[in-house]
Amino acid sequence: MTTKPLRTLRILPLGGLGEIGKNMTVIEYGRKLIVVDAGVMFPSNDMPGVDFILPDYNYLLERKDMICGIILTHGHLDHIGGLQFLLQQISVPVYGTPFTLALAEASLLQQGIQADLRPLSEKKPLLVGPFAINAYHVTHSIPDCVGLVIETPLGKIVHTGDFKIDPTPVDGRPTDFKRLAALTRDGVLALLADSTNADRPGRTPSDVLVGQAFEPLFLSAPGRIIVATFASHIARIQQVIDAAHKAGRQVALAGRSLNENVALAQNLGYIKPGLGLVPLELAMNLPESKLVIIATGTQGEPTSALSRMAAGNHPLVSIQSGDTVLVSGRVIPGKEESMARVINQLFTRGAFVIYGSMAPIHTSGHGAQEDMRQMLEAVKPHFFIPIHGEARHLHLHSRLAGEVGIPEQRRFILQNYQVWEFDGVQARYGETVPGQDVRIDGRLLDDVNETVLRDRERLATDGFVVAVLPVNKNGKLAGRPQIISRGFIHMRDSETLLDQASLEIKRLMQQKGKTTHDAIREGLGEFFYRQTNRRPVVLPSIVKVASNNGSGPDA
Repeated sequence: MTTKPLRTLRILPLGGLGEIGKNMTVIEYGRKLIVVDAGVMFPSNDMPGVDFILPDYNYLLERKDMICGIILTHGHLDHIGGLQFLLQQISVPVYGTPFTLALAEASLLQQGIQADLRPLSEKKPLLVGPFAINAYHVTHSIPDCVGLVIETPLGKIVHTGDFKIDPTPVDGRPTDFKRLAALTRDGVLALLADSTNADRPGRTPSDVLVGQAFEPLFLSAPGRIIVATFASHIARIQQVIDAAHKAGRQVALAGRSLNENVALAQNLGYIKPGLGLVPLELAMNLPESKLVIIATGTQGEPTSALSRMAAGNHPLVSIQSGDTVLVSGRVIPGKEESMARVINQLFTRGAFVIYGSMAPIHTSGHGAQEDMRQMLEAVKPHFFIPIHGEARHLHLHSRLAGEVGIPEQRRFILQNYQVWEFDGVQARYGETVPGQDVRIDGRLLDDVNETVLRDRERLATDGFVVAVLPVNKNGKLAGRPQIISRGFIHMRDSETLLDQASLEIKRLMQQKGKTTHDAIREGLGEFFYRQTNRRPVVLPSIVKVASNNGSGPDA
């Protein structure tokens, strides 16, 4: 008879499931745990004013003494962007590969945070608490990406990180299946695998095709070429530099994050500048047929270099007839409208824009179905947990695992904050821990709740009204209410409505017997809705004034 171990292995995703972003997974055994990644998620269009979204850290804050370290798989913000907030509340070692740590350190130093950053090697195991962690190289869209083979007392866990299987990557380093096979030859308990492209059949095309597509475009473009790409996609930047070199063009960078990331990559030897990079200010003096500008802005971000060029407010680059703009990036869900607006503005200003399926100038950094199938067949896990994807991606990835022989009872589709646990004999769904995502507005933590978001939406669609009410010491109106509106009505054209609103205020005060913010706010809001079918935000402002004998106009 097998005796159950006293301790249980637990896997708890705090983010990254049912969504694209804020990837963060806790792996726990006994009284020790590690955290894999600490990312952010960018807001959807229905979250005005929100900069990004974090997982709820309370589970970790309540277990500070149990945390052995944070392990980073790579340097994208959806995997490292939350470090600056987490490390303000806990102090633990952070492990990563050189480029990943360089990006993390730069971000942390901007916030004045000194962190304990430690190297993660692909050649020797990292021993932290009861865990032995071996990293293996994977191909993605940023240098120094790794998957993890995590040895625990109850078996090995493979965490793929973000990956694709590209036999001809730009950096010459394909996903290291040889090392993965060596690390997993004695079996794998559970596989946690990237699900982003689970709805895409076949394989993700090689990045070498993008470089081949750039070359004829660079040779045939009549004027300047502007290539929009992700600031962290160092391999894509290298492809632009190489294609420019072959076309006899020089390259300039537009965008702060782009300049910072390229400088880091050059210092670490991940990028070779070819003919050299020209400062953007000097590049404006080059012949237009000899210039390529690499810019940020593939998601239509309002402050990105490409968006500012499209809007006509970039300080150096004005879009003109003869410019060719190549959008070398995939628009993430929720950003399609913003990017479409930018593309339309570029066309209107005279540029010819190549985007989407018009030319093979972008390929995903995530594997498609056949890449995922190859990973499943290579690892042969006993249990399978799809991660990194929206609900449809997780379910489709689980179905794919079934096709390669993993039965349904050994496949687990988790949600954020839901525990998976294994006691040495059986695996099961555990409890769902308390957790609510945190919205970041500037430097404010958890300050943007549902009420604030609803008010922002109303302000954006219906505007606001300030009702200034002069009252005497008895709480009676001591003069005519003054109504100020922005974004709701045009004051000069709405005198009748404003007169009616003043009468409504008097009626409300008589009805309630006293002036209260809630009574005026709710009652005046209902009045405006009856009159206009719109709900502006109503802000009463009660001002006490002196009056003769304590009396004023009859209220």
